Amino acid sequence: MTKGGCEMQSNLLPQELRCEFLENPLGVDIASPRLSWRVAGCGMVRSWRVRVASSREALLHGSADRWDSGMVLSDDCAVCYGGSPLTSGECLWWTVAVCDEDGHCSCEAEPAMWEMGLLSPADWTGSWIAGAGLLRSEFFLPAAPVRARLHICGLGYHEAYCNGRRVGDHELDPAPTDYEARMLSVTHDVTALLDAGHNALGVMLGEGLYGQ
Repeated sequence: MTKGGCEMQSNLLPQELRCEFLENPLGVDIASPRLSWRVAGCGMVRSWRVRVASSREALLHGSADRWDSGMVLSDDCAVCYGGSPLTSGECLWWTVAVCDEDGHCSCEAEPAMWEMGLLSPADWTGSWIAGAGLLRSEFFLPAAPVRARLHICGLGYHEAYCNGRRVGDHELDPAPTDYEARMLSVTHDVTALLDAGHNALGVMLGEGLYGQ
């Protein structure tokens, strides 16, 4: 049988691709993220090949301009990215194919993606705001954005709004930490929430464990 134009020689099928155990995550801040997958079908995995590209189109056209693992003799279903150094905000697309003990190989999995977060302290151009539970800022965009991300670090808990619409669906973000040692940030895709012209960003803060 065929899948996406590929003649399948093996009944093994890699699927459920994950980066750092998340589906298509944003804001990954690990220099060499862990890529993992699950294999469906009967048989044993003998080897696999991971390909990573700078765009989905490049990947589908056979390019792996960021990393090609080559065929790796292993039955593991995970590997750390081993290509050229990644940069803040970079978007990567990847796929994997597996081969069974008879040397028959599967088609490549449906491509998945991940997007890097802010990797260096110098990438954080904002400043801390203290003493206010409700924050609001207005800004002007000459055109609707092609891609827009909100990177936010709110001690305690926070909810963010763009133009009156809730950003994301998380509750009790970010996870509590020892705030003297570590502070977590959250990345949201806000492209669809912003318009050409005047925009407003609002944040509602909650103290959580930070205020105790």
